[in-house]
Amino acid sequence: MASCGVQKKVATPADPYIGVFNITVLNVDGYGDIPIELTVNKEENAYKASFGGDIPIEILDTNFVNDQLEIDTFAQGYDVLFEIKVEADTVTGYMMGTFEIEGERSIQ
Repeated sequence: MASCGVQKKVATPADPYIGVFNITVLNVDGYGDIPIELTVNKEENAYKASFGGDIPIEILDTNFVNDQLEIDTFAQGYDVLFEIKVEADTVTGYMMGTFEIEGERSIQ
């Protein structure tokens, strides 16, 4: 059976960690679900991360450790660690080892 429909698929880059991702930190006490836009680039073999969203987040350090991206941040008076895994276009992980993160690669 033939189909005339065209389905647009985002091409996953050679390094799946590079790109823009729409992530959500789930069930944060006092905040609920927190949507964040995560952008990851690579400069001179080192990952660089930045966050967009309503809550200002200062990036202290970004490393690739134990098959995951670890982003050390400072937000609202607290040191906060994001542990991110990317498989194809799907993001999973944890914030502060407690709050689950889920998301996907942004279609641009």
